[in-house]
Amino acid sequence: MSSSSRKYQFCVISASLNEPTRAHGPPKALKVILSLNGSLFLETSASVNLLWNESTVIPQSTLRNATIRCDLCTRAWSLFPHKKTFFGRGEIKWNAVETEIDTAEGEAKLLVELSDENSRLVGSLHLSVTPYFRSVPFIIPRSFLSPKGKLSGQSSAPPAAPTGSQRLIAVLHELKTRVPQTLAVHILACVAWRIVTTVMSTPGLQSSLDNQTTRLLLALNACCDFGEFLKDPDSPQAEWAESRIAAILRQTIECMLFIKDRFDNVDSPEKKPDGSLYAIFLERAEALARSDPQDRDVIDALVTYKAGRGELVTYGDIPALRSIPIRGLHPIPSSLSSCLPETRSDILEDISTWLTTSAGRLYILDGAPGSGKTAIAQAIASFFQSQNRLAAQVFFARDSPLPSSPAYFIRHLAHQLTELYDKYATKVAARIRAYPRIHEAPLATQFNELLVVPLSELQLLCEGPLIVVIDGLDQCGTEASRKSLLSVLDEQIDLLPRTFRFFVTTRDTAPNATIRIMSNPHSVVAKKLQNADKDIAALFEHAFYDVRNSRRGQSLGLSWPGKKCSHDLVRQANSSFMWAWTVCQLLREVEHPDSWLKNVLSHEGLRGDASIDHLYLEVMKTFEGDQKEERVEEFQATFGILLCAEESMDFDLAQDMAKKLSDVSLLETLPRFQFALLHTRLPSFEIIRLHASFCDFFANADRCVDPNWFIDIPSHRYQQTVVILDYLPDEVQRVLSTPTHPAALGSSDGAFFKYASYYWIDYVTKCPPDQTLRTKVLYFVLHGFSDWFTVAENDSRTRLALLIEWLEQPCVPETTFSPCLVAALLKVIHAYSALEQALPGDLQLREIARQIARVRSECDGLFDPESLLAVERRYIFGQEDSESRNRTRVIGERVEHGIGPLVADEGDAEEYGIPVSEEEKRFKQCVACVVDARNELTTLTMEMDGPAGEEYRAWELAMSQASASKMRHKVNQKFLHDVERIGASALRISEEDMLRIVEEAMRIGSDNEDAF
Repeated sequence: MSSSSRKYQFCVISASLNEPTRAHGPPKALKVILSLNGSLFLETSASVNLLWNESTVIPQSTLRNATIRCDLCTRAWSLFPHKKTFFGRGEIKWNAVETEIDTAEGEAKLLVELSDENSRLVGSLHLSVTPYFRSVPFIIPRSFLSPKGKLSGQSSAPPAAPTGSQRLIAVLHELKTRVPQTLAVHILACVAWRIVTTVMSTPGLQSSLDNQTTRLLLALNACCDFGEFLKDPDSPQAEWAESRIAAILRQTIECMLFIKDRFDNVDSPEKKPDGSLYAIFLERAEALARSDPQDRDVIDALVTYKAGRGELVTYGDIPALRSIPIRGLHPIPSSLSSCLPETRSDILEDISTWLTTSAGRLYILDGAPGSGKTAIAQAIASFFQSQNRLAAQVFFARDSPLPSSPAYFIRHLAHQLTELYDKYATKVAARIRAYPRIHEAPLATQFNELLVVPLSELQLLCEGPLIVVIDGLDQCGTEASRKSLLSVLDEQIDLLPRTFRFFVTTRDTAPNATIRIMSNPHSVVAKKLQNADKDIAALFEHAFYDVRNSRRGQSLGLSWPGKKCSHDLVRQANSSFMWAWTVCQLLREVEHPDSWLKNVLSHEGLRGDASIDHLYLEVMKTFEGDQKEERVEEFQATFGILLCAEESMDFDLAQDMAKKLSDVSLLETLPRFQFALLHTRLPSFEIIRLHASFCDFFANADRCVDPNWFIDIPSHRYQQTVVILDYLPDEVQRVLSTPTHPAALGSSDGAFFKYASYYWIDYVTKCPPDQTLRTKVLYFVLHGFSDWFTVAENDSRTRLALLIEWLEQPCVPETTFSPCLVAALLKVIHAYSALEQALPGDLQLREIARQIARVRSECDGLFDPESLLAVERRYIFGQEDSESRNRTRVIGERVEHGIGPLVADEGDAEEYGIPVSEEEKRFKQCVACVVDARNELTTLTMEMDGPAGEEYRAWELAMSQASASKMRHKVNQKFLHDVERIGASALRISEEDMLRIVEEAMRIGSDNEDAF
């Protein structure tokens, strides 16, 4: 390679901060940005463990005599969510790096010191720079075209096909037949063989193969030379070869889908994939044929004919996309229990092939509770994710009631598709700007506006299959709330582009869950999860192997526990993977596995719920002994939190809740109750998932007959509600007054504050109204509610109606609150609810309007009138002209000097010749109602008689002390600063100037919001 065409690969390995700097933000939020002569060329994603290994390739001609700038930053919580906090910067001179590469024989490992604006050393960055070499052309050996090149065992393969496809099918068949089923590549080989066979068996395809298709098939033949691997697939060297084989199989699948799409649409040029892709696929196949198992750049890549992300999302699209509330949209935990390599291969092969090669739309799989549907759904999602063909995945769960509701389902799909296609994101943003409150519309309207219309505008005609995985449809809301979603799917699913295919799992105990979307038998296939005895036997054998190896001192023997015992366990499992999984988990933990198995098998006549109930009762007996009381306390504290959660909690969030309720440590508790988790290991820093059968048993007093282990959800929820209401009033002020607070920085350490501030209404309204809760709600409304209303997530305010309904219920036992006090409290909530409806539709305008309402209601006499009026006029209620702006400025000066009134109503505005829109009138009337309602409630509360009144006056006195008053002053100053900053922009910078500055900042890759 000539020096002029040489390229270099930059890889960000890790970053570190010195201890004094960590106060600014947790390390897990760090980002690295590399710039070349002022132009951005690599921005890493936010690192979880400070290990990125993200890279980019730069030509030498660009690098010559260049200076590379390295910035370390993190996202920060602020009025503008795109803002990043700068930590440190360092520079690299390319000439010195190139010299080091030559000296080090091909690789330079750089340690870049980072300094802040005061030239103080704050951290360091580790980079790797290596030469990048592109592959050279490859010629297919003639031996691949001769009979001598065939592998042994071809006679057992499917019927013959023309040369090229015949050998490809034969090789894949031998691979799936001879490779050990315990290897992960086995299921991939099964799917690849099935897809290739199905595609090449398409009527008429063999006779219409052109030269380009034949060349591609021969190139795939050249890749699939697995002879050395099949000689000894268990050797240590084979582990390296397995990843290369997996890459070849994935690419083979993609090429076959491409061939099929071109054949199926031969008479429809607009739907036919571009023929120029043949050359790209051919180059990829040739690179794989000569690749080394350790050549990760070749192995990890996958060439697909699915369209790329397309045009970039514009700066103006981001607020609209953020305005759609999303909760509980978690990726599949990597530790979530999935299918073992040697299990469920037949059903996985069948599902994958149908979704990729059929003309159908919907594949529905139903089965009994615990039969392994979620594990199959995860395996399908993982497979298509590796194929770059997973459009979306939604895993409904009973332990996430709100995110699993029908109202969130369509938003989840739309959100994930915006990550898939930038062009789709711009289309959705346009629909949201035209319909700002779309998330409050009926489900049919949401489906049409967020999915059908934007996707139809993309014209996705030659993409190949895009898969949507939906697990646990029967757990989506209640049976009543699910009907509207099923109706929408039945009526509109066929309006989506044909490239979208859906895989849905549901319980067979809920037949109505899918009946409405099975009306079209030509595009829907519904299958029941069949007998799984073979797969459950493999699951048990894994557990037996682990126990024999770990209990060698107990003389279990190589054949323990024997074929009869294995057969009896499989029969008693009755196709329930959950039952078998729980037995295997406990078998690894109990002290005497042999006697414990005999006890389990002593009730082999039990079936269904009775079988799993008996098993869980046997599990609880293992905790009998001197420490039972302690174990019961740990169990109740841990699972009381998880079963009451409004969405699936991650480990850190659950641990924070546990600390506020008891001294229990989840780090010690969860391993003791591993049988309850759908995880293969302790899910530290991951979402904790419980199986539905666990929830069904331990939350049901009729089934869990031992009161020690029965989880009384209403009782646990009440305790947690009290903790949340005690926590929020002070904490919301502490977050707003402390820039370095974890919640203010948007880190995971502040996750509990975000969870509590989002779900406190749900916790309150699911508890019976009593004196204690109403008193705590009253305190929160008087001290902290306005702050919460201003900064809380958008969707959390829409549930104020639930709080109103709860307050209107009779109190049990009867409260000492006077009816007037309850009415005043309701009046405040109604006023805030009306204010929410009076805000503008645009997300950013709503945030600014809430800031203004907060300043007007709590900072009277402190604000700058000129800035306040300018913000209202320009940003919230339409752009003012220069004459109106001058009038506003004069009014502000008159108010500041005490010689004029504040323009607060229509009469004041008309006096100064300033027009007032209906929206502005309504907004100011709602703010005035909030102020009046709050004043009335404060007066009535101070006049309360009895212990409640004395308690409140004492609490009010404590809140007026120096520390609380100082914190409140900081909060007010924070809001004033934000409003004044926006006001300064409104007075000094035109819209055209603002747009020009933003575009310039984006062009040069600036992350400093202050530059605006």
